[in-house]
Amino acid sequence: MELFSFVPATIIVVLFFKNKLLLIFVQNMFNEINSAMRNFILSCALLGAFPASAQTLTADFTAAEAARTCYYQGFDSEEDLSDWSFQVTNEDATWHLAERPYVAGLPAFTVFNPESKYSLAIRYDDYSQQNETAFSPVVHIEPGSRCEFYLCFSGGLLVFADLTLSVTDMATNETTQMFSAFQWAQEVGYDGPNWMPFEFDLAEYAGCDVRFSFNYQGSGGEDMLVDDFRVVQEDLSGDSRVNINEGDAVHFEDLSAGNPSSWEWEFEGGEPSSSSGQNPVVVYPRAGTYKVSLTVADGQARHSVTKEGFVQVTAVAPTAKIGLPEDAYLSPWAACFVPVGVPLQFRDLSEGHPTAWEWQLQGTDCPESNEQNPVASYMADGVYSLSLRVSNSAGVHTDMLQYAVQAGGAQYIWNISPEENASLAPAYLSFFGYYGGSNWLGMQAFAEYFAKPLAKATVSEVVVYFASVATITPDAQIKVALHGVGEDGMPDDEWASATLRADELEYSDATFEETVFRFPNPVEIEEDFFVVVSGFPNNSTDEGTDDIAMFCSPVRPEGGKCTAYHLLEEWDENDQPTGKLEWMENVDSPLSFALCPLLDYGNHASGVSETSLPFVPAYWDGSNLHLDGSYDRILLYNSTGTQVYAAEAPAEALPLPSLPNGIYIVECWQGTVRQVGKIWIH
Repeated sequence: MELFSFVPATIIVVLFFKNKLLLIFVQNMFNEINSAMRNFILSCALLGAFPASAQTLTADFTAAEAARTCYYQGFDSEEDLSDWSFQVTNEDATWHLAERPYVAGLPAFTVFNPESKYSLAIRYDDYSQQNETAFSPVVHIEPGSRCEFYLCFSGGLLVFADLTLSVTDMATNETTQMFSAFQWAQEVGYDGPNWMPFEFDLAEYAGCDVRFSFNYQGSGGEDMLVDDFRVVQEDLSGDSRVNINEGDAVHFEDLSAGNPSSWEWEFEGGEPSSSSGQNPVVVYPRAGTYKVSLTVADGQARHSVTKEGFVQVTAVAPTAKIGLPEDAYLSPWAACFVPVGVPLQFRDLSEGHPTAWEWQLQGTDCPESNEQNPVASYMADGVYSLSLRVSNSAGVHTDMLQYAVQAGGAQYIWNISPEENASLAPAYLSFFGYYGGSNWLGMQAFAEYFAKPLAKATVSEVVVYFASVATITPDAQIKVALHGVGEDGMPDDEWASATLRADELEYSDATFEETVFRFPNPVEIEEDFFVVVSGFPNNSTDEGTDDIAMFCSPVRPEGGKCTAYHLLEEWDENDQPTGKLEWMENVDSPLSFALCPLLDYGNHASGVSETSLPFVPAYWDGSNLHLDGSYDRILLYNSTGTQVYAAEAPAEALPLPSLPNGIYIVECWQGTVRQVGKIWIH
């Protein structure tokens, strides 16, 4: 220590880091330091006494999706399957190993996992009941875990035999169903067949020992195959890898040491392929195994790391989805309504990167097309089906819309999408009343905007769907009128009107009941127009309260589609009306009213007599579908034309499977005679 009596040790440390010129002096003197002093300086460095910039610059990274596999079952041999157990009730149709799906054209699981040899499979039995269960071994669930697996199946007949996945907590013996193939197929409109990936969070089972079980129960369902069942745990250590599906995003996280100030990323196969951000997000659109490189710098030093095969992307079979012409009208009773002889562009909205397209456009001048987004015109009045089959190396998928497009004739139109009609409800404003009905806010009228038709048309009536018709003012005149659009975009000249007394409005819990406002003469329409509804009473006495309201679409996100307007009364600072009224667009809560002009393109070969569905062979009582007679077959379609249910020789009171709320078309057959109606499940 005497060697440094003229320079304190703390000064040496400061000089060591602050002045390069003195660094040589200190380094030279360091050669004379005794071992005790050397150990002292080394200890200071290890304990962080020196500034952090002295740390070695080291590049490293991970990703939020990084995980390690805790349990895996590939179902590739009887030996692999020895840790699973089985409950068998149908020896001829139970769980077994299969090399590939039974549907011609579907790939074996080797498309997704080249090392796969077999899949766990079960074939449906049309004549005997099945209740077949496959039990996993007991698996310990670590925090941050999820289970993943693939299923290959069709969706059409799952109502007769469903596949479920359940998990049992071994400590409590409590079993919870995590997945139903039937319910999932109903929710997403899945038909299949295809290999589909699924994953479920296991957070509530962290620290528990559990057993998984696949159960197939019923008769006359669909073939099922299961593969690559695994339990994985989030692992952000930097040593793990990422496994994702095509089109998924990876959220990278910088783990570099030494306080870097810049980052240079390279993403093989990713979009974007490079980034200078610290924690970038990258999408991988194509299957493959990809490396990731990161170079970091702090202004003086640079360091790089490359992780080979860090991202493994698995191919995904495409999911077909038909995009109907954007400028066609929506309707409660058809997916879209178009004129004859007008070119229309159909859109491919499929997911999963299809590479081939096969369109079937019934009734058009282009009945078949391999274009991704074909243009076609309907040749004659009628109600037509259409389909789109897409494919890639991982599989195929078909989207079919039965009786989805009405060309020509007359049909009711509105601005509510098929996905929204499951959530129709009045827009309640608390004690202020209703938006689109009786209210205390000085809204004197309500209007619904419609874009101009694709061809010259007429409107002869408007149907309004009321959610409430209670009134103490029965003689109040409810008026529905057609208006043009002014230069300010608001309702302008009145073209036609019709009125009904308040006590003539229709509502029914059992059906989607319409109130018809019929004009004295049809009105020609060649431009944008409004339907204006006014005259809602708003009185309250000891006898009751006026409580009239129209159904509305769900409120859409801010900036979403808005077709609803209101005529607002101006009030002064004393909350008294000034007599001034102003039309305003409802931009605060964008929505649409459930009202439907009857638009007529002419040439009634199919016409309103069929397409407005006046004949109702069924009604829904909240639990059962009641038919008005005996039928050979019944089919149910949602409002996009997707078949969701079928039954042969149905009972007159038919309990339906769990279906989402919404409007459904009922098709009943007696021999070759077809009858069509509608029900509203809510």
